[in-house]
Amino acid sequence: MDQANALTNLGLLTESQGLLADSIGYSLQAMQINEQIGSRRMLAITALNVGWAHYNLDQFDQARQYFTQGLERAIQVRDTYQQMRLLRSLGYVLTVLGEWHDAKRTIQQSQFIALQLHLPAEQLDGHVALAELALRQADRDTAIQEYEQGKLLVIDSESEEYGRFQRLEAKIALAQGDTARAIELLRANQVLFTQLENVPEADRSRKMLNQILATSDKLI
Repeated sequence: MDQANALTNLGLLTESQGLLADSIGYSLQAMQINEQIGSRRMLAITALNVGWAHYNLDQFDQARQYFTQGLERAIQVRDTYQQMRLLRSLGYVLTVLGEWHDAKRTIQQSQFIALQLHLPAEQLDGHVALAELALRQADRDTAIQEYEQGKLLVIDSESEEYGRFQRLEAKIALAQGDTARAIELLRANQVLFTQLENVPEADRSRKMLNQILATSDKLI
C-alpha cells in the first residue's frame, strides 16, 4: 500500500511538471498494485490521475476510458467525493468530444454532489465546466450566467480553481470580441499557473494566447 501511494504521488508530481508519459507510467504501476490488494478507492483516484494525463496529451478517448473506470470504482465504494471529481472530469472529455447532452448531465451530477458536500471551490470548477460547454455550443448567454454564478464562489485568487475561472473569463471576453482583454487575462493566467507549478494548465493558457496573437497578427 505504501508503494502504491508513493507511485500515486509520483504520478501527480510528474503530471504537474508536464512529464505526462512518466505520470501515466507511475500511475499505472499504482493501479496495478491497488488492483492486487483490492483497494477500489485508490483505483478510482489513480484512474482519475491517468485520465487527466491523457487529457493533457489530447488523448481524449483514453481519458474517457480511465475516468469511466474510476467512476465505476468510486461508485462501488460509495466515495461521493471522488464520484464528484470523476463526473466533472468526464464532463470535460465529453465536451471536447462533442457529446454535449451527456457532458451537461455528468457535470450537473458533479455539481449536485459539490453542493451537498458544501465545497465552494468544487462548485466553482463546475460552473467553469458548464460555461465552457456553453461556449462550445456558441451559447454565450448561458456561459455568462455560469460565470456570474461562479464569481460568487471565488475565495482564493491564487488557486488552481481561480486560474481556470480566470481563463474562462478570457474565453468569454474573446467571444464578446474583446481581444485585448482576453490577451491581458491569459498573460496573467499563464503567470498564475506557472507560480502554482502546474505546467499543463500553464501550457493550455499559453497555447490559447499564442493562437489569439497569431490571429491578431494576421488581421493586422
